[in-house]
Amino acid sequence: MNGESEAYVKARKALLLLEIEERRTMTRVAEQQRRLPPGPRARNTSDPVGCVGNPFAVDLYHSIE
Repeated sequence: MNGESEAYVKARKALLLLEIEERRTMTRVAEQQRRLPPGPRARNTSDPVGCVGNPFAVDLYHSIE
């Protein structure tokens, strides 16, 4: 494109290669995650983040008045 310096074009191409490499890595990680065997069952499925009984947990669902 007009107005792009040679240094900009070179840096942008290098960045594009890194972005492609990152996408391929993310794809490989996702494939490995899908191949994991089933893990342990959650003890309390109604409290997936462990807030019940935790005095330091923040209640994000109810406003403070």
